[in-house]
Amino acid sequence: MRPEQERSSDRMYAVIIVVGVAMALAGAGRPAEAQEAPQAGCYRADRPLGASRSGPLAGADNPEAGALSRFRLLEDGQVDRPGTSGREWWAGRSRWEARGDDLHVRLSTGTSGWDLRLVRAEHAGGAEYVGEATYLTDVVVRDTAGSGGWQRLKVEVRVSRESCASPA
Repeated sequence: MRPEQERSSDRMYAVIIVVGVAMALAGAGRPAEAQEAPQAGCYRADRPLGASRSGPLAGADNPEAGALSRFRLLEDGQVDRPGTSGREWWAGRSRWEARGDDLHVRLSTGTSGWDLRLVRAEHAGGAEYVGEATYLTDVVVRDTAGSGGWQRLKVEVRVSRESCASPA
């Protein structure tokens, strides 16, 4: 290689490094714990998101039903499940991440849970997300709309921001 080609090659690598550093400083691809987290706060889903596909039985005798529809996104990318039994199981395995208008929340005990892929709802001014929740376990259902094969259970879900004050 000629000396001028070596210098050109060195400059190209320097540019690649500078661009990579600039992207990192600008926040491209940073995890939730490194971001400013305007999404952090309390949310309620329009359905229970528990360790059972169908959720707990609803009713006055089962306060867990309401608790399983709630979660709190913490600044560091972790998720709290206030009011749920086994709260430490949820806390140790649940995470969230935001990229633009997209919000990914994993609510998991380690053996089961839900993977939420959400997008900010335009009409709600950032207070609501809509998308799909995939049940995380070995349970599968027949894909009647597509191939007819088997897939993980997926349901539509709507998630709204709410006060973090304890429900009455």
